[in-house]
Amino acid sequence: MGCACAPESRPPPPPLLLLSLLLLLLLSPTVRGNCGPPPEIPNATPEWDGNTNFSENSFVLYSCNQGFKKIPDKDNTVVCLNDGQWTTLETFCNKSCGAPTRVSFASLKKAYVNLNYFPIGSTVEYECRPGFQRYSSLSGKSTCLENLQWSKVAEICRKKSCPNPGEIINGYINVTTGILFGSEIFFSCDTGYRLIGSSSAYCYLTGSTVDWSDPLPTCTGIRKSPSFREGNIPQSLHSWFPFLNYMSGKAFNIGLLLQKCSFCKT
Repeated sequence: MGCACAPESRPPPPPLLLLSLLLLLLLSPTVRGNCGPPPEIPNATPEWDGNTNFSENSFVLYSCNQGFKKIPDKDNTVVCLNDGQWTTLETFCNKSCGAPTRVSFASLKKAYVNLNYFPIGSTVEYECRPGFQRYSSLSGKSTCLENLQWSKVAEICRKKSCPNPGEIINGYINVTTGILFGSEIFFSCDTGYRLIGSSSAYCYLTGSTVDWSDPLPTCTGIRKSPSFREGNIPQSLHSWFPFLNYMSGKAFNIGLLLQKCSFCKT
């Protein structure tokens, strides 16, 4: 006995609009976990090659624009999350003075040596360099001003002084620049004397104090070559220099020979 069955019913095809939305959803960065271009950060520029599609866990580093410095301990990297969004950053770039002013008489205290971020109003402090000593009650501080320049550092230190060099017998000391740290003095002998030792000395740093680099020299008399007239030549020379021709009133300079003759003494 035959049976007349109704044809099996099938769900109607989805509307075209629904298919389009589904396709868009599947291809969106949120579903794929991809991020677009890195976000704009105030006073900073991302270091990237222009790519506009970043996979999950990708990161982009930012550097501060000219005239700004990175605030210590502030993060400067964004990361692409699995929802297609970049992590957020707090402002990490701010205006800052450059390196503190370098002065000849003082240097930065150790607490400030390795710093590179100096916002407006920040202060650094100086201490005397080796070879200098504190002599002023003025503050040894400098402040980063509104124009991003450092305030002037007061001259709080001066050079240490070497001891009085003393005097040279039969000579003199030429002091041209004083006897403070870094200066140089020169030694000379009077006419007829020869200098034995260094001809100069400079005031240098030794430990925590200053002193002269060389001791004072000595000045010794220059030995003159003897000159004998006829009848005044020592008897001991008569047997050794028979070739001397004595002429009345004529002087003989035999100093060079006498200097080499250890027994030619009167």
